[in-house]
Amino acid sequence: MAQDILTVSGVKLSLNDIQYRILAKKYDHDPLINYGLYQGIIGSPNLKNRAYTGGNVYEELTDNAVNFVNSNRGTYGKNKKAFRVSSWYKRNEVFFPDFKEDCSAHVIGHSCYYSQWRIKWRIYREFYATTTLSS
Repeated sequence: MAQDILTVSGVKLSLNDIQYRILAKKYDHDPLINYGLYQGIIGSPNLKNRAYTGGNVYEELTDNAVNFVNSNRGTYGKNKKAFRVSSWYKRNEVFFPDFKEDCSAHVIGHSCYYSQWRIKWRIYREFYATTTLSS
């Protein structure tokens, strides 16, 4: 990923340049951007089968985060009081300044328990956005 593979406006770029120098800086090191980038790692987040658009990117990245966090590739129970996270998070440590605290908060925030309200809101929003009430 460190090999220069394309040239944009005369500047040679690698996939690492795009992820860590361009996207991380532009989006204030928001960990969600990582869920939209394929890193060629077994045990990394799923690839989406549709393109991201300005209208769907945040929701799609969040859905990918929820799916990954709640899969055995993203996290798994160590015991009843602790869980382990994928080494994929450590590879993307730059997005978690205080790795232990920030990564824990991120993972917990995307776990099924905490994500249920997101799912309910999405269903509610989709239902009312496509349904007209008549009297």
